[in-house]
Amino acid sequence: MSQPQSHLLNCPDSNGLSLFESLPPELWDRLDRIKEVRTYADNAAIYQQDEFVGGLFQLVEGEWKVMHFDARGNPQILEFLKPGEVAGIVPYFEGRPSSFSVRSLRRSRGFFIPGDEFKHWALTEAAGIDAVLHHFGTRVRHLMDVAHGLSLQTVPERLARVLLTEHQRRPGTSLLEFQEDQGELGLHIGCTRAAVSRGFKLLTDMGLIRSTFPVVRLLDIPTLKGMAKFRPDGMAPRAGPLVAVEDLPSRLR
Repeated sequence: MSQPQSHLLNCPDSNGLSLFESLPPELWDRLDRIKEVRTYADNAAIYQQDEFVGGLFQLVEGEWKVMHFDARGNPQILEFLKPGEVAGIVPYFEGRPSSFSVRSLRRSRGFFIPGDEFKHWALTEAAGIDAVLHHFGTRVRHLMDVAHGLSLQTVPERLARVLLTEHQRRPGTSLLEFQEDQGELGLHIGCTRAAVSRGFKLLTDMGLIRSTFPVVRLLDIPTLKGMAKFRPDGMAPRAGPLVAVEDLPSRLR
């Protein structure tokens, strides 16, 4: 049986970058000594929307979901965080209440790193400034990608984008296994659980995937990319979709 992770993770995020990669050894040791290990139950809050954040949170085991609630309390899942990824740095540096919540998806474990020690390094050392600017840049790019994903007209197009994003996180395999259920995927792409189920069925009927959700095998990645207007850098290509919107059933548009 493997031992629980007890040290900060220095692994790349979904954009291939690690916030901690350029830490000098002495600061790495200091942060590693002052971190707090925290365990979260299913759907427990790591921090809440409109709450001040006192530092950084690194996911170690499990998965977290980043959510925004509108004025009527309706949720939108912005992204799912994987082990090694960091939350809290944007609202901490901004010094204002967070504009989103982070919650545990099932049970999870993470580290809390008090912000003052990290902030001093990040604002005074060239390597720290570079690391934080890279992180902020990936946040901006991610928000642009979320906006583009929601602009896609059909549920199958949005699902294709989700599948390709997961594939990018796990290079070298066409077999994906989701921790999220279909209702949570629906909150992520702006539709109902039933629409997600119909979308997976259509992609299966088109021969693009084989789905026994939560396990999905990608069968035709080039066509999925055309359908989702997907590029690895998160920007939309100029070419249109390979599958026309009018060719999809009206209930999936």
